[in-house]
Amino acid sequence: MMVTIFFIANAIILAFCIWITIARGLPTGWWGLLGFSIIGIAAAANLFKPIQMHRAIDLPETLMMVGMAIICARVVIRRAFW
Repeated sequence: MMVTIFFIANAIILAFCIWITIARGLPTGWWGLLGFSIIGIAAAANLFKPIQMHRAIDLPETLMMVGMAIICARVVIRRAFW
């Protein structure tokens, strides 16, 4: 169950990072572009983690990814409605 949640959270984070860097939905500047690109690369790498190292996924890492996914979803929803 935790591996599934970890995978879904990383997919949401990756989609958000792709959206924010390509669509320029929010003005982030050069440092924001770099930061979101690095976070997106890390999320993409984490998508392959359950395949080979599923025992390495622990609760604090999963909670951190879920928290980031909630923030990403909130920003997208705010941008879509405002």
